[in-house]
Amino acid sequence: MATATNHRPFPFLTATAETFTFFGANIGTFASVAWAWILISCVTLIAWMYTLIWLIRSDQNVASIVSAWSPRSQEFLLALPPLLVELFGLAVIAVNWHRFFILNERPRRLAPFHPNQVALYVGRTMLLFGTIMILGLLFAFVMMGVVAALQLPPSLAMAAALVPLAIMLFGFVFMLRASLAMPAAAIGDRKWTLERSWHETSGNGLRLFAGMFIVVLPFYIGNTAIALSITNVGGLDNPPMFMLTSLVSNTFAAIGAAVAAGYYSRAFVFFSAYESKDRYPALEFA
Repeated sequence: MATATNHRPFPFLTATAETFTFFGANIGTFASVAWAWILISCVTLIAWMYTLIWLIRSDQNVASIVSAWSPRSQEFLLALPPLLVELFGLAVIAVNWHRFFILNERPRRLAPFHPNQVALYVGRTMLLFGTIMILGLLFAFVMMGVVAALQLPPSLAMAAALVPLAIMLFGFVFMLRASLAMPAAAIGDRKWTLERSWHETSGNGLRLFAGMFIVVLPFYIGNTAIALSITNVGGLDNPPMFMLTSLVSNTFAAIGAAVAAGYYSRAFVFFSAYESKDRYPALEFA
């Protein structure tokens, strides 16, 4: 019978070190997994950008509407469809990196893709984030209604406003502890649901948080540096610079997705170690 693992302390420092070491030792594999999806994101951006340019030049009404928007709004309009494609590509990259880390599968196709696993991965991601956002917004509206109905003094109203923040914090902890379901989805292990991940990681919420903080911090700093170093991109007024910025951003995001996937792959291996003897050897990418 399997031994319960939900109270084993997760070695997050070792896990983060192994995550970066593993990525550094397999940059070639990462390139094989990610380059096509980065390219697809860039091609989508170019196609959408020139479609907008054509619409603006051919329709005066569209031109007047877009010109009235702020540069940030124009950039959002320009980036939205490519962003959705990029997010899908990041999910594909994460699934492939999970499988490479856990199952030692190496890519053979130009754009390795596992549709069933990606669908399950995206579905669980939407369920996880959707639950957190709905809970946060629901409690925020409820608390706003309570404060307005009771006409609380400013001090109590401020204290009540902290309740949705506490709910969001709990949601973040829930997300970290339930996210072992993501590498499980990537390898097709449906037994590891969000609920099971939550129970198996009991007592390790802060450890998982600390490790994830270490993992994402360099990418947060890097993205901030990119945003500060490239000012006045200009959106539709400066297409080459916008495309270059997006290429750098997409590549950085792909690296971040792989590293984060590696961290949670390491956590999944740790918490499911007792099951490894029952796992079949990995197959190469077909």
